[in-house]
Amino acid sequence: MRLETILFAKSGSKARAAQWGPIDKQLMFVKDKGADYYLSWAELILQNDRYFFGSGDRAFDQVPTDRPILPLVAEVQDLIRSNAQDRRSRNGV
Repeated sequence: MRLETILFAKSGSKARAAQWGPIDKQLMFVKDKGADYYLSWAELILQNDRYFFGSGDRAFDQVPTDRPILPLVAEVQDLIRSNAQDRRSRNGV
């Protein structure tokens, strides 16, 4: 949520609570995709959070904007496949 809020704040919009529209839309989309999608999406969100915020010492205006804030569907699907492959390997399948 803070990633989306930063995008909203950097946009210069003066609308009240406008960042909640995209946040709510994304959460509904992810919820409808199922547990594997949700878990992989959340893992990628945490990776993005570490990338954008580092160790927590970045100020708001220092957050990089050189890549998408939210994970792309293809990235989530790739991680789902990778995680499934890892599980099969650990189980000797």
